[in-house]
This record gives sequence, structure tokens and C-alpha cells, in this order.
Amino acid sequence: MIREEYIFFDVDAASKEELLDFISEKALEFGITDSKEGLKDAFLKREEEYTDALKNFNKSLKLNPNQANIYNEIGEIYYIEKEYDKAMEYFNKALELDNDLANAYVNMGLVYDDIGELEQAINSFRKAIELAPKNAFAYYHLGKSNAEGGYYNNAIRWFSQAIKIDDEYIDAYLGSTEGKLSELLMNTNSALIK
Repeated sequence: MIREEYIFFDVDAASKEELLDFISEKALEFGITDSKEGLKDAFLKREEEYTDALKNFNKSLKLNPNQANIYNEIGEIYYIEKEYDKAMEYFNKALELDNDLANAYVNMGLVYDDIGELEQAINSFRKAIELAPKNAFAYYHLGKSNAEGGYYNNAIRWFSQAIKIDDEYIDAYLGSTEGKLSELLMNTNSALIK
């Protein structure tokens, strides 16, 4: 299985259409899709769905501007679109309205993680867990951020907690295994240096 974080290309595309052509061609080449045009259509449909969702959420806000969950949902759309500043603006507004909205803290943690602010990501995930101690997703991402920072023992602990909450959380099992291997390699390298 090809995981997206392991595929890197240097692309010089002048338009969204050129970029979609390139991605669709590579997906066909790697056997990820069997229809280049179908994949392009799916990308465009997704973009249209997000636009429609934003319109609907904004209509909802006009009717009830104090709904923290709606601000959080809008922030999620901007996060998916990698518009991190806008996403954070909406997550912060959600928290102004409801400081106990655990999902907004999780989402902020995801943004911080994506932009490489691991300490802030860890703090956001911890706050989410404080508010919602049964949130396996928050534990998983807390583990992931710890692993990215080289804190493998902590990562293993958080992945294990995610598994305790949801024993079908495959990514948590994978993260725990990767954390254990990284810790083992780090210990082996330290022993070899001595």
C-alpha cells in the first residue's frame, strides 16, 4: 500500500488543471486509480462539496452566530484545504464561544503539527484529552506529535492509551510499533557509540 506521506514529486504546474492532470497521471501509473478522468472529477467534486459546505455553515452562522461547533466545522474545512491561518481563526472563535470544546483543541493540534509547532500541538492535544478523556483520536495524535519530536516512550504510552479506548484503531497500533522500533534503534545507536 502506498501512503501519501511517502510520495514526493517536484511539480511545476501553471494551473490547477495541470496539477490535477499530473496527480491523476501518477495515480494511474502507481495503480491507485484505474481512471484518470474519474479521479480528476472526484477532486473537483470534493472541492465543490467544501464550497457548498462553507456556504451552508455560513448561513447557519447568520441564524445563530453563537454556535461554537459551526465555527469548528468551518475551521476543519480550512484545515483540510491547508488554509491554516483561516482554520486557526475559526478554531479560536469556537473556543471563545465554548472553551470546553475538545474537538477545537484537537483541530488546533493538527494545525500546529502540520506546521511543525510540535510543542503547541502537544499542548493542544493534552488540553483536548483533559476535556474529553475518551478521545482516542486525540491520544493518537498526541502520540504522533511526541514521536515526531523524538519522545518515543511518551509516544508509545499515548498510542497505547488510544488502543485501550478503541482497540480497532489501526493507526495507533502502527504508531506504537514504530515508536518501539525507533526507541530500540536509538538505544542501539547509543550503545554502539559508548
